[in-house]
Formats: sequence, structure tokens, C-alpha cells
Amino acid sequence: MVAVERIIAAIPSNRYFINWRAVTMNIAAAFLVANIALQPFYKYAEQVLGVPRINMSFIMLLLLMMFLAVLVLRYDEWNFTSLPLIFFALLYVVLLQVFSMPWVINVGHEGFITYFKVISRSLIGYSMWFAVGAYLFEILDNRKWLVVLLMLWASMAVLSLSMAFSNVTVFAIILSGPLIYLMLADSFALLSIMVALNVENRILRHAIFLLGILVLFTLLSRTALYFFIFVYLLYLFKENRRFFMLLLGAGFFMLLAYSSDLQNERMFRIILGGDDASARMRFGFMQAGWQAIKQEWFLGTFMGDIIEYEGETGRYIHSYLAFWRQFGLIPFLVFVITVVIYYSKTFVVWWTSRLERNWDFIFYIMTFLLLEIIWARTFHHAYIWMCFIPVYTLWMRAKEADPDRIHS
Repeated sequence: MVAVERIIAAIPSNRYFINWRAVTMNIAAAFLVANIALQPFYKYAEQVLGVPRINMSFIMLLLLMMFLAVLVLRYDEWNFTSLPLIFFALLYVVLLQVFSMPWVINVGHEGFITYFKVISRSLIGYSMWFAVGAYLFEILDNRKWLVVLLMLWASMAVLSLSMAFSNVTVFAIILSGPLIYLMLADSFALLSIMVALNVENRILRHAIFLLGILVLFTLLSRTALYFFIFVYLLYLFKENRRFFMLLLGAGFFMLLAYSSDLQNERMFRIILGGDDASARMRFGFMQAGWQAIKQEWFLGTFMGDIIEYEGETGRYIHSYLAFWRQFGLIPFLVFVITVVIYYSKTFVVWWTSRLERNWDFIFYIMTFLLLEIIWARTFHHAYIWMCFIPVYTLWMRAKEADPDRIHS
């Protein structure tokens, strides 16, 4: 068993007569379900349908505390000498956010609330998604959890499409209050990829992908829609070249045939040359953020964007360059180097092998998430942290099985 599994995942089943491994796996699974399915589903119902509010961030914090409590109970299993470097970058980022609290909770009129909102997506999000990665294959191989994810996916699809069809203005979901369409789209796209690639029936797999494209169109996030389609095309390129060419040709023909009609449509104008105010605004945030990075290039400034605008949120860099601004150069370099090495290995295996289900799955997930954080998602976007342990584990196992196959 590889080092990471000994440290994080391989928990003795006989301590206090409790199967601790099953406990931590189910905590991680509960977080996955709550974060990519229940939270967006409930937030939307809260805003549009008027259901009572529940603070989901406290639920996420509770799950993190439960997971950490189990780790404390098995403290004698820890072995820091074999941990990948990305773990220590994560540890530094977490501690920085904790010890920054006295300085940042007074920013703006809602300092502590703003701080808690930020750490719920970064500190809690990074930590728990990293933990989910230790059990990702086990969770998705568990029939009960997979059925839960499939049912929640179907519920989100039905809700989104029903709202879109009832919208008399445009074929899109009805929004009310603070806009949460990015969270809805990102979580639904990720959930769709997870479910589609783990169902056995190939027809159902294609149906999930194709219906997912339609649902994502109604969720109004171009980033999630474009990169989801790209991942589906990659899947088809490897699994069914004929269908790949058919779908690619049909899509290209439709864009050419209807380009004049679609040029002012929100979901297409950015690729058809139409005016895009959102892209201009994000470019402005990028320029301002880059100037801030140049001023504090080594240590960074946690919540620097919020401090600069006296408590106003949302003016961050819309890419993972924001990670550099928030946490400094060293964690950013460790993150980038780890991503480049790990993703390169997943790509090589995906390109050269046909019977590597887990490698292929993590390649598609990483492709989607990396494209998002490179082009449009800020440091709040924590999903990418679940990819590190699966790749590290698969890599170590491959080296043990055949040292010449995957080189370190």
C-alpha cells in the first residue's frame, strides 16, 4: 500500500471495534455529495423557491472537524516523511488563513462574515477536497454512493430544465437574489462527469453527457459549458472516433449556419466575435490583480482584494493567479509544478493505454478543472485539490508494478 494511503486512507478496522476507514470514507463521501449536489440544489431552492435558509458552510466545517478528529484518534499512523510536497503547501495555506484572522476580520462592515465565507471555500474546501481524493475511487465504486449521486444529478437536471422551460424570457434557469449560476454550473458539470464515467451502461453514459450539455446551456456559465463539451469530445476521441467526428462536424456546421443569429446570444458571442462586457470586466480585474502581485510578489496578501476595496467582494483575479496573490510565490510554484507533473502523467497514460479506467477518469476530471482555473475560476475553486492523491496513488502503484513504465 502506498504512503498516502497509509497516512490518510488506511485506517485500522479494529481500533475501539470501529471500522475507522469506513468512517472517514463516508465523511469524505458526505462532503462530496453535500458540496457538489446538495449545496447548489438547496441554495437555488432557497433563493427561487423560498425554502428556509440553512448555513451549508457550517455543515462543511462540521464534516472537516469530524474528519480531523478521526485523524487525531489515529495519530500514531502518521508518517510525514513520505507525503508529497503539495501536502505541505496545503498545510501552509491552511495555517496562513487561520493565523490571518485577527488582521482580516475587521475589513469592511461584515469582516468576520466575509472572512468565514472566504475560508469556507478555500481553507475548508481545499482540505476536504484533498481528503475526498484519498477515497475518490472507493466512493465512486460504492454502488450506494453512486446511486445517490445519480439521483441527485437527475434531480438537478429536472429542476434546471423545468425552470428553463417555464422562463418566458430566455431558455435559462430563473434566477433571483445573489447570482449563483457559476456554482450551479460548475458543480453540475463536475457531477455529470463523475456519474457518466462511472455508470456501466454506455448508452446511459452518452445520455448523461448529452443531457448535461443541454442543462449547462440553461445554467448560463460559458466556461462550464465549453469545457464540459471539450471533455466529452476527448472521451469520444478515445472511445468512439466515428461519433466524435459526427458530433464535431454537426457542431461546427450549426455554428456556421447560425453564426449571425447567435452572435448576440450570451452563451456564444464570446466565440463568435460579439461584444462581451463580462470578459472586459474580468480583464480589468486581471490587470488590477497583476499589479497587486507585483507589489507583494513573494508573500502575497491573503484577502488582499477585499482589503484593497474595503470589504467589497468579487474583484479577484478570475484565474488561479489569484492563488499567488493570496498565498505567495512558494505555494503557487509548488502547486503549478505538481499540477504540470501530475497532469503530464495522466495524459501519457490516457494517450497510450486503453484499459486504464482510473487513469482515464482522473485525466478527464483534471482536464475540466484545470481549464476552468486557468481561464475563469479564482482561488475559491477548490475542486482541483481532490486530484492530487488519486494521481499520486496511481503513480506509486504503477511504479511498484512496473518501474520502467511510469518514470518518476
